[in-house]
Amino acid sequence: LAHIVQGMVTDRLAWRRRMQTRIDALRGHVIVCGYGRMGTIVCRELLAAGREFVVVEQSEPAWQAAIESGYLALH
Repeated sequence: LAHIVQGMVTDRLAWRRRMQTRIDALRGHVIVCGYGRMGTIVCRELLAAGREFVVVEQSEPAWQAAIESGYLALH
């Protein structure tokens, strides 16, 4: 069981490092504050326009939704 938990934590940390590396490489990007109703619309529009952006979200479920949508996001 300890190996399974350790593997999960290691995978999560590696994923977080990859996300941070991608964010650190951005230049001239848009920061979307919040992934609620309006933030979701803004992200779709930015994606359609080919703009790079990062979502900053306080709520864990909304942050998770942004990640599941394939967006770069910080919690």
